[in-house]
Amino acid sequence: MHTNTLPTGEILLRQEHASSSLCPHCGQHKDVTHILLCPHPDAQLCWQAGIHCLDCWLMTHSTSLPLHQAIISGLTQWHNPTALITTSLSPTIQECYQSQRQIGWNQFLLGFIANHWIILEQAYLESIASQRTGFQWGC
Repeated sequence: MHTNTLPTGEILLRQEHASSSLCPHCGQHKDVTHILLCPHPDAQLCWQAGIHCLDCWLMTHSTSLPLHQAIISGLTQWHNPTALITTSLSPTIQECYQSQRQIGWNQFLLGFIANHWIILEQAYLESIASQRTGFQWGC
């Protein structure tokens, strides 16, 4: 995503790997956002696998549980606005969540994360005497 080389319709057409810039599964314009949100069942399975990988990564990188839950909830809600999210957020994490929502959860996936996440993770890592820093976590 960072290098703008995802197989969007335009890129596949330009590289002569496709005869159309439309998504072959659903017929919609295939841009970066569509790759993440395509309603086709195969794309939905891929999204779920990606969320599972992120969930595991957050767990293995000492992410505080409330931040972890907020990130997964935010991405789930962005991907499926009708999803019922049952995670309750503290006022501090709610502020962080809203800050990311203003930037955009799709931007989170591109690496543009709200500074609040880093600050809260740094405080958590200090509280558990970790050698890691919130700044490394956010990169």
